[in-house]
Amino acid sequence: MSAKPPVEVAAELDKLPFEELIAKLEELVGRMENTAMPLEKMLDSYEYGCLLGKLCRQKLDGIEKRIEILVSDDGKEGEFAPFSPRTTQQE
Repeated sequence: MSAKPPVEVAAELDKLPFEELIAKLEELVGRMENTAMPLEKMLDSYEYGCLLGKLCRQKLDGIEKRIEILVSDDGKEGEFAPFSPRTTQQE
């Protein structure tokens, strides 16, 4: 967790690959399960974990859409639409 505004934190985390995000989430969950924290710190950790989970889900959704595009193109028509992660995240 950071003193930066949540938007900045989210923007920085969004640049990380899925594997790093999930590792951060697993580490956070481990700390929350095994450490006695004050209620306010626990709440901050929970909020940060929700952000990490949301970003992981967005990355997985993007990967799923890419796979759908690849699988749906049987090659007969010779058409391929390039994947744009920015358009799919805003849907």
